[in-house]
Amino acid sequence: MQQKLTVKWVGIFALFAIVGLSSNPPMNLLPQVAAAELAMDSESIVERIQPIGRVRLAGEPEPEISVSNLPQSEEKALIPAPQVKRSEYPNMGFSSRSFVWIIAQLHLFFAAFVLAVPLFVLVIELIGHKTGDQRYDDMAHEFMKISMTAYSITALFGGTLAFALFLLYPQLMAYLMRVFNAQTLVYAALF
Repeated sequence: MQQKLTVKWVGIFALFAIVGLSSNPPMNLLPQVAAAELAMDSESIVERIQPIGRVRLAGEPEPEISVSNLPQSEEKALIPAPQVKRSEYPNMGFSSRSFVWIIAQLHLFFAAFVLAVPLFVLVIELIGHKTGDQRYDDMAHEFMKISMTAYSITALFGGTLAFALFLLYPQLMAYLMRVFNAQTLVYAALF
């Protein structure tokens, strides 16, 4: 271990020595850079930086670019968001915003739990393996039993959330499905 640290520090010092002892140290470059910047006028910049279509090797004639060879860019029409009035939302006799918020919040809580428990179980298993204590293994198995129930509850809340969004906000969901198109089906197929 000590030898690796010594080799590392020797390498770092050697690098600094090479940079410091070079014939053209960085501090001597500053006047050269400043002089080069002053020599750059707009014409010399234009000569050096050309559009991609005009790049050529020295001595070659300038290429002719015809309009027919250019790729036609297809502009996608933006889908306008629906301008829905309050009267157009379905009235179910309760606050649809509160209902969606509660379901989404519960789905989020259980999803976080479902994602965190396997990581926690992994840490518990590693501690149990390192210490050789059977109690850690038993505790990890109990946590995974709880997690299996939480998986199904998370799926139920997710399905309820999707159902509530389609039922209570049909224009919004229709707009989102038009915008995200095929990705919506891929997302649904994953679950």
